[in-house]
Amino acid sequence: MRADELRDLILDGLREEGAVNVSGSQLRPQRLSNVDGVRFDFAMTDAGSLNYKGTAAAVERDGKLTALVWLAPGEHYHDRDVVAVNRMLDGMQFAQ
Repeated sequence: MRADELRDLILDGLREEGAVNVSGSQLRPQRLSNVDGVRFDFAMTDAGSLNYKGTAAAVERDGKLTALVWLAPGEHYHDRDVVAVNRMLDGMQFAQ
């Protein structure tokens, strides 16, 4: 799948779970072990009108999709934790 298709698949999954006002931004390459994939940021609102922000990474490997999705309330927790989460995603590897 193309990078934009991987992004759209994840954003559509969030919508299927009831999220509204879902938008993605900063689509960029992501590498997990030796597999090229995609990473992007997103924003959404849940059914209770709480605003969330998050980051997602996705790769296709051996015919399967691996997706890592992190989201947090946008008003405090996202900004507090986003640097640590991005650092974690930068270093993610598949187990050997």
